[in-house]
Amino acid sequence: MLIGASILAAVQMPTRRRFGDRMVERRLQESALLAQNIHEAKMEQAKTELENALNLPDGHKLASGNAELEQLFMTFCASGKGFAAKGKRGSSMDLTELQKLLTHLKILPAVKGGCGYVTKTKVSWIFKCVNRPGSHKSSGSIDSDKSELDFKEFMAALHLIGKSLGKLHPVQLLHLPPATTPPLESEGDAEAGGPAIPVRMQKTLAPKKRSEKFVAKEPVTIEELFTKFR
Repeated sequence: MLIGASILAAVQMPTRRRFGDRMVERRLQESALLAQNIHEAKMEQAKTELENALNLPDGHKLASGNAELEQLFMTFCASGKGFAAKGKRGSSMDLTELQKLLTHLKILPAVKGGCGYVTKTKVSWIFKCVNRPGSHKSSGSIDSDKSELDFKEFMAALHLIGKSLGKLHPVQLLHLPPATTPPLESEGDAEAGGPAIPVRMQKTLAPKKRSEKFVAKEPVTIEELFTKFR
């Protein structure tokens, strides 16, 4: 009888363990789901607070604004001429295409001396900033091309432009009132280092180092002659 009870206990023990494992697994799943729901609720609350802070026009939402910016990005990426609008470069943006997009949004003046919010100097510098080695880590981009912007770098560039205008999010740049004065070069532009100078031009502007060859002076006295051949 005792042997039979021992066998029965040995058979039932793994079953209890498996049931306990399922209970633990279920509780872990419930905890993970609860944490996910709390995170989503916080994100939704932060999104709502951000939308209220942006003060977008009636009928405009943050999500639709982001979608519009992405559509504009793709449209102007393909606006280049020749090979600039084909292949991989057809899905990335160079400086000229960025300037065209900002002109379309009336942020950059269409003509020299025209009304706008920023100068070509600032746009050129911002383009250089978001393409600087290491800057892609802060924007979340994996692109290392110094002459092209991917979408994340593009949004980082718009964020810097918006920040210079006192805006919280790039979507606000879609709803700027028409500028009434030409943009002025600010002190910040000068402190930032001015426009992005192409590498070729930097090499041209860099002062050349003169290589001065040492010319030995011939001895003029007996003491110097003796020292030279000693």
